[in-house]
Amino acid sequence: MQSQQRPAGTAVAAILASGLGLFFGTGLHPVWWLTWIAPIPVLVAAARLSRRWTFATAFVAWLLGDLNMWNSPDSGNSVHLGTGAGFRLRSAGVSAFLATLGMAGSADLPHALGDV
Repeated sequence: MQSQQRPAGTAVAAILASGLGLFFGTGLHPVWWLTWIAPIPVLVAAARLSRRWTFATAFVAWLLGDLNMWNSPDSGNSVHLGTGAGFRLRSAGVSAFLATLGMAGSADLPHALGDV
C-alpha cells in the first residue's frame, strides 16, 4: 500500500540524499563509493511515492548530482549551452524512467515480505 500522506517530504529527503551522493561521487575528484549508494534513497522512496512523484524525484536528484560538471571544460557547455543542457536532461530522464520502472516491481514487495 502506498502512503500518500507526505510525498513532498519523502521526495525532498530522497533528492537531497541522492543528489549530494551523486554530486560528490562523480566528477573530476570523485568519492567513488558514493556513486554506488547514491541511488538507494530514491529507490527506497519509490516504494512510498506515486509514479509521478518517483519520476520527478529521480529527475531532480540526477540533475542536482550532475551540477558538479557544469563548468568543466569538457562538459560541452563551452561549445554550446544547449548541448550540455540537453545531455544532462536526457541522462536525468533515463535515470527517472529507470527509477519509475523499478517502482513497478516494488509494489508487490510488502506482500512478498508477508505484510511486515
